[in-house]
Order: sequence, then C-alpha cells, then structure tokens
Amino acid sequence: MSSDLVVFDLDYTLINADCSTLWCEYMYKHNLTCGENFLKQEQELMKLYDQGTMDVHDYIAFSMQPLLTVPIDKVQALIHDYVSNILVPTIFPQALKLIDYYKSIGTDMLIISASASFIVKEIAKHLKIDNVIGIDVVQKNGFYTNKIEGIPSYKEGKVFKLEQFIQAHKQYTGKISFYTDSINDLSLLQKADIAYVVNPNASLQEIAKVNGYEILNWSN
Repeated sequence: MSSDLVVFDLDYTLINADCSTLWCEYMYKHNLTCGENFLKQEQELMKLYDQGTMDVHDYIAFSMQPLLTVPIDKVQALIHDYVSNILVPTIFPQALKLIDYYKSIGTDMLIISASASFIVKEIAKHLKIDNVIGIDVVQKNGFYTNKIEGIPSYKEGKVFKLEQFIQAHKQYTGKISFYTDSINDLSLLQKADIAYVVNPNASLQEIAKVNGYEILNWSN
C-alpha cells in the first residue's frame, strides 16, 4: 500500500516569522553576537534571500559566528528556551489545525527548511512532526562550526534532500503535497503532486495562478 507525504516549509509557512532572523535577535539580546552591527548585517543578508540571490553558505558562516565558542549542549539549552518562548507563539493557528487534520487521517508529515536543523528540529518537537530536514552544521570537538555539512536544503537542494529522504523511506510512493510561502521553493513546488502557497508575494501569487496552486491566506 502506497503512502502519501505532506511536506511543509517552515518560515512564514507554519510560523509567522523567520526563525533564523528571530534567533539572531535572540542571540543579540543574550550578548552572544559579534559586534553592534550584527543585526543590520543579518537584515542585509535576508534582503538577498527575499530576492532569491542569497548564498546560504554565507548566511550560515555569518549566523554561526557567535556560537563557535559555545558548547553544543549550552546551545541546545538556549534553543529550547528560544523556541518555547519566542517561536511557538508565532505558529499559525491554521497550520496547527491542518497538522491535526493530517494526523487524524494518518498522513505522515515532513518539515523541510533552509534554516539550521538544530532550530527546525526543536520547533518540530512542539508540532509533533517526526520527520525534519534542515541545514546541518558541521560539529567539531563538542562545538558547532560555521560550515554546512553536505548539500544544504535550499532552493534546488530541497528537491535533492526530499528525494534522498524518499529513497530512504520506501513507503512514500503516493502523492507528495507541499506547502510554502517562498519563491525560493519554486523547484519543489514544481516537483510536488499537489502544491499550496501560503500568503504568497505578488510574484509567487502569479506563479500559483498560472500553475493552479491553491493559495492559502493565514494569519495569527
């Protein structure tokens, strides 16, 4: 018997926020950052992301810099606090309802995000979604580095990572549904059997109309 799989982007899809940006703000408030221009530099990188021109290796190298001397177990404690108190309140109520629906009919779900996996995995715990793909960061001697491990789940990399996941989980031979807000996910939208766009910008909305993707308008 074939099984379907529902795939969610995270930022501005399941949550009304960018978890990487909020994490940088959290680090800054907790005196973990490198210099007073840290947040401004992060905003400049995110402008490139919105334009679809950001190099994700540059973003990871920048955003991991404050954590290079922080032991991984302490980072995980900070992440737990951050997700519980900052991210959980940003979850779209419509997303929670949809997740509950898929659970009720026995459909498995996967979060695939271009954010660091140590953040994505923690929010997935709150959503009770077991399958998670984020950008893995190389670890060394009990610390995170600022290097990406393997192919990042960003743009076409999301398609590669999803295909890799399906190859490792042979039960998913049914339809793939995908939810996202981002034009950076166009490759995965085109691959999915059923595609939904959440609060799309003008460019993605036009693409959705041309391709018959369902448009969802969610709010907190």
